Amino acid sequence: MPESIVDKARFQQTQAANGIEALPGVRVPYASREGRSFIPCPRKAHGHAQGAPGQADPTLEPADPRNQPTPRWEPADPTLEPAAPRKQPNPRWNQRKLKPKNSLEQDDYRPTMPLLPPTHTENDHALRPGVTAILARHGLSDQPTRFEDGSLPVYAVNDDLVLKLYPPVHQDECARESGVLKDLTGALPIPTPEVVATGELEGWGYLLMTRLHGRNLGEVWPELSGTERDGLAEQLGEALAALHKTAVPTLPEVDWGKFVIGQRARLLDHHRERGLDAVWLDQLAGFLDTVDLITPHAPVALHTEVMPAHLLTHNGKLSGLYDFEPAMRGAREYEFAAVGLFFARGDGRVLRRVLKAYGFTDVGPELSRRLLGMTIIHVYSDLGWYMRELGVPAEKTLDALARHWFPL
Repeated sequence: MPESIVDKARFQQTQAANGIEALPGVRVPYASREGRSFIPCPRKAHGHAQGAPGQADPTLEPADPRNQPTPRWEPADPTLEPAAPRKQPNPRWNQRKLKPKNSLEQDDYRPTMPLLPPTHTENDHALRPGVTAILARHGLSDQPTRFEDGSLPVYAVNDDLVLKLYPPVHQDECARESGVLKDLTGALPIPTPEVVATGELEGWGYLLMTRLHGRNLGEVWPELSGTERDGLAEQLGEALAALHKTAVPTLPEVDWGKFVIGQRARLLDHHRERGLDAVWLDQLAGFLDTVDLITPHAPVALHTEVMPAHLLTHNGKLSGLYDFEPAMRGAREYEFAAVGLFFARGDGRVLRRVLKAYGFTDVGPELSRRLLGMTIIHVYSDLGWYMRELGVPAEKTLDALARHWFPL
């Protein structure tokens, strides 16, 4: 018998012995002497194959396995072990975790856009996502309006609330201001904000507080008469006296003498970096040697930046004092450096009204020199800017400057 016929018979017999029959209409390649031809593709038999499964015709020679197509089915023999379960994919390939909606868990591996920038910025567009997330955290959906002024981002949230942000480098000021406001609740004759909530988001601190109402004193001041200004000056003096008498546990104790010495040590570098002219720079150390800045008074709680930008007025009354983030303990005269520069602005009558209402009895030239000394060592002092705002006397001496800025 030709070899090709024998091979064909062997193939068909082997398939029948394994319970497999031909699948009509589907063909697979089969080698023959005449060239490439096709035979029906086998399939599993369903109980009607000739002979018993697994039994081959012993009269036929074994088929060459190299000419046999690879079967694409699992053995039907029940005595065989079941196939191993399909290998599961590596769990590391599918690390997505099921999270509740709106989840902000820190361990979510999926990259997300930051809600706040990594550093302080004036770009309101960059801050908006974080502001919206903070308000949503506290159940607020209002569209906030940013205040134009201020060294830190502050937003009005409807008519009742204010949201203040503290960048990572100033986050400690959030705890200080919120703590001072809690300590001062109801303690002053001038309203101060009440704390609603505090928290942190992506390294930024935030303070949600009640909103004070009234007009900014800096806007109103030019419209006021002398009598009205005197009245507001007296109210401010009384409010500062109450502040300095209030226990504010949030503020740490301070060694005032050590503070003054430390400020003097960096004095020249501080003012040189801010561009102070040499004619004034050369006088600083000698002037401070003649002024007593380490007073016998115990340090008190200070606002340190009492100015029209941080005061509100309504119907002839001061209706708000805010921005306590630079608060500290110190000598009471340290407080009145900003009062003389920014509230009185060189008006001796207004400054005298504030000091008298506060309780000062030694109002005179020596107090003027002490207030200039406090101005020079102030943490945020910028003498060159003050000179551009308030002017300088014809006599280029610090004694003359004290009389010019603090005329008492």
